[in-house]
Amino acid sequence: MFMLRSTCLYFLLILSIFSNFLLIVDKHINIKWKEDFTTTTTVTMEEVKHNNNNLSHSSIILDDFDLSAEKLPCGFKKCFFLSKTNQDIGYLMKGRKVFDKNNISSVHKGYELSQWIDRHFNDDLHHHFYIDKPFMVNLNETIREELNKRIKGRNQTKIFTTPSAAVQKVKKTKINEMIMFQCSFKTVKKRWAIFMKKAIQKKDGAKYLKNMEKSYNILEETITLKPTILNDFQAYFDREGNIYFTDLDGSGIQFGGNVGQEKRTNTKRMECLKTMEQIVNNIRKMV
Repeated sequence: MFMLRSTCLYFLLILSIFSNFLLIVDKHINIKWKEDFTTTTTVTMEEVKHNNNNLSHSSIILDDFDLSAEKLPCGFKKCFFLSKTNQDIGYLMKGRKVFDKNNISSVHKGYELSQWIDRHFNDDLHHHFYIDKPFMVNLNETIREELNKRIKGRNQTKIFTTPSAAVQKVKKTKINEMIMFQCSFKTVKKRWAIFMKKAIQKKDGAKYLKNMEKSYNILEETITLKPTILNDFQAYFDREGNIYFTDLDGSGIQFGGNVGQEKRTNTKRMECLKTMEQIVNNIRKMV
């Protein structure tokens, strides 16, 4: 009986030591990958454009990325990181084949489109969430594995599979207080009816209608003058009736003289405007 008890105590002691060892190793790995990430090499998109084969000549410490979240909010190709120093901003990191020239170009084109929107409408609201020029970041295998473990969202597959990723600094916003605009009125009809009713109840109905009419004009001009935005069109409206364009990197895909693509885009443009017109007309009936 004494021998059995001694054996059990010895086994528990060994198990405790081994568990503590695993905790130390796990803590070390966790610290190491974060250190690797915050001291990794970054480079602006313009530098990539002129020197695509050399991403190591510019070093910026990415210590503003909040890496504490066990799960990262992710879409199909991007994950969002909060800023540690500024609660009003964050970072969108795009993975998959971003090292490919076309994808690099598309991210930069998205930023360029945001600047065109600023210049064309000259509005303090900006109508997008982009801040500063995008940049590339190198990701070693340890960082990629850790980031892929933390993916949360509709896409449960690995996003970060290549040695580099594109990063876009963005304004943080309360998406749950906004409504997504889709070009199919049938898809958005019920959600918009509820959203509009609440918005009008809380705000000045006439002012809300005026903002929505202005947003209609912004939408019409943008998708007419910059039709490639419709390649992956996404927009949100706030409770004041203001429009904001998102995921502008899809606009980097050019038609290349594809008549079929241009025809489909024109059809979608008309559908978007028709849906927006129906929404505005419904607001007119409510105010």
